[in-house]
This record gives sequence, C-alpha cells and structure tokens, in this order.
Amino acid sequence: MNTRNAKQKPVALLLLLAMLTLCVATVLPVVASAADPAGITDFSYQTPAGATLSDDSVDLRFLFKIDTLDGYEKVGFVFSKSNDAPTVGGEHCGVYETTSAYSAINAGGEPQEAGEGLWWVAVKLTGIPKASFDETIYVVGYVKAEGEDPIYTDVRALTVCDALGHDYGAWTQFDADAHKKTCAICGDVATEGHNFSMTVSEGVATYTCVTCGYSYQTNVNTTQFETVPSLGKFSIQDSAPAITKAMYDSDGDTVDDCIRTTMTNTTKKYWLNYTNANPTYTDGTTNVISFKTDIRFASGATPADNGDLFWFYYAFSGNASGSNDQGYGFRFREIDGKIRMRAFGKETGTPTYGIRLDYDTWYSIRLDVTATTSGSTHTLRSIRVYVDDQLVHSVDLADLNYSSYSTNKVRMMLTGISGATETFDIKNVGVFVGSVQ
Repeated sequence: MNTRNAKQKPVALLLLLAMLTLCVATVLPVVASAADPAGITDFSYQTPAGATLSDDSVDLRFLFKIDTLDGYEKVGFVFSKSNDAPTVGGEHCGVYETTSAYSAINAGGEPQEAGEGLWWVAVKLTGIPKASFDETIYVVGYVKAEGEDPIYTDVRALTVCDALGHDYGAWTQFDADAHKKTCAICGDVATEGHNFSMTVSEGVATYTCVTCGYSYQTNVNTTQFETVPSLGKFSIQDSAPAITKAMYDSDGDTVDDCIRTTMTNTTKKYWLNYTNANPTYTDGTTNVISFKTDIRFASGATPADNGDLFWFYYAFSGNASGSNDQGYGFRFREIDGKIRMRAFGKETGTPTYGIRLDYDTWYSIRLDVTATTSGSTHTLRSIRVYVDDQLVHSVDLADLNYSSYSTNKVRMMLTGISGATETFDIKNVGVFVGSVQ
C-alpha cells in the first residue's frame, strides 16, 4: 500500500466524496463494535469547525486507523442512504476504495498523527444539503487482502443532526415520569426524567419539575421536618465510642444549625438513626415516601482501600439495629479526590458510581419511593434520587413485596464503613409520607 501525508484526492461517490483536509471541531466515535476487524480501530467522524444546522450544506469526514500496511490489498468505506447493511457491490451502495494510508491528516490546521505503527484511512462526504440533514447515512469500513473477500466493520448509522447536535426545542411533558424535546430538523425525540422540587404546605406535598413545569400533589399523611435537626433523633447504635455528634454552625452566623458527625477509623460499622416511628400510610393506594436532607462532607476523608465512605439510606421498617431493614438509598465513595455517589436498593454485584460531589460543599439530597400499600404489606414500585433537584438515579420495579414489621418505621440511616475516617454535616432534614392525589 502507498503511504502519504494528507493531500487532495477527489473521487465521485453518492454525494461528492473527496480526501480533503478539513478544519475539525469534534472527533466523536461512531458506535464501537466487537464485530470490527482486529486491524481497524478508532472508527470515527469529524465535522468542520463552526458548522451548524443553519448552514446550507455540511461536510462529514469518516476515518479509521489500521495497524499494518502488510497483507491488505485495499481498504476503504462503503456508504448507502437506503441499504442498512452496505457492502462492496451491494444494492444502492457507493464504495470509496483506496490503496493509500496516511501517517497524519490535517485537523483544525494541525497534523493529527495516527500514532506509532498506525495509519489513517479517511474519506469526506462533501456538500450534504440541508434537505438531507435528517437522512441516515449507513457506513462501514473494510479491509481486503489480496484474493480474499472484504472484511467489514459493524454498520454505523449517522445523520447530520446526530453529528452537529439536534435542533431541539423546549422540554415539554411526555408522561408522569419524563419530559421530552423534539428536533425541528429530523423529528428526533429525546426524553429525560423529571427533576422534581418539593414543597409541603397545609397537609399537601407538591412536586414540580423544575425543567418542564409538570407537577403532582400528595396528601401528606405523615410529616416530620426540621430546619435545625435534633441531636436526640440521631442515635448512635452498636455502642460506638468512635463516633461523635454535636451541633455546629455551618454558615458562620453563630447559630448552630446542623449536626456534625465524625466517624474515626475502626473495625465496626455504625448507624446514626433519624427515625420517624409508625408513619401513617393510606391503605389500598399508592404512597410516596420522601426523605430529604442537606449534607456536606468535610475534606480529608481517609477510606481504607478506596472503600465506601458510608451508606446513606432509609427503610420502611426493621429492628433497632437496622439489620432487617428493607433499605433503599445511596452510598458514597472517594475516587480521585472527589466523592462518587451510587444509588442502590438491596443490590448485588459490584456497584458502579455515578455523580461526582465535591468536599466542603452543601448538597440537597432527596430520595423518593413510591409503594402500594395493602394491609401490612408494601410493594415497592419506584425509586428516584435527586441532588439539588436534579434526577441522578431512577429505577422502576415490579412485584417486589416487602412486608412491614410491627414498628413500620421510616428511617434514615448513615452507616459508617469499616476502616473509614470522615466528618459530615447534616441540616434541613425531612421525612414526608403521602398518598398520591
């Protein structure tokens, strides 16, 4: 095969195809696939700097890397606008085939090196008209050894809207769980879970999505809320002298407005309980249980072996030690100097951590659970976790029955993990139990 640096090489194909330099705004992977030949990597596309959906036409460049110049007679791409399985010689397919590979191509006026032992193969679709911005382009890359059939990558499907970003309008309600927005160019619909804020007034809790305005209300059966939490409602379990709790001034106004808790390195786990015993559930209906608090982690946590800082969850019921609680909430771990949070509910396996939180910063965290109640049995239906009214975890469940114990508590638990040392502050604590109107 020939080797070259980037240069012009025009070819007629579908729309006009050309191997041209292109000022690059983004290099985005087209979906990777295990079906790609071992010799092809980094199958991606590039868009011109400054290109937008308001342009009359747009160029797209497709490219991939190969790891050898030996053994391949030809390499290239196959494109189609209607065949979702393009192949060389396939119906309605156009082929860009080349014997040239490039050690570097120009991107944004700078050479983009393929890397040691690697070579670029690239082609550009030029002048895609605005009328075709919503049309899907199907493309595969391939390599071909002499006397052998081509070996193809998996099919990639792409529109100009996908490449440049859709022209979405405002979010509007989609259903009770999500809102949507629609691309004015191609009609693509994106959905996202509601970001509910919550207020409670005169026995009614109102949940309002801060993004689209959708709202619903619950009749509050049980309310327990404290702007300044009470030390007495946070009880240390397991006779844990290594845990301390005290009132603390969080904002420098000389008023002690939060509880500061410190857990020191030890071999035990501990519970700090904020308990609302015997809440009132409405039988035969769907109940919403919301627990909220503001929380701040002090810097300097030292979890052992990168372990969890602690778990934070609430439970329907359980015994005094918490060992039989049906718990749902989230756990925190320090990773790369920041706090990672992962929601959970009696989960098994290795947790995957999501949202990142900073030390020494206040966050408003709320856990909402819906459950149908029949007698003494609660059937869990959904779990939603919000940080600063932004939905960060959502799961819908079905047919998971959790029978209540005689105490029928709603409880928040802060569970210290063995080997960790951390300090955290809590204020604005609330528990709300209501039936959906």
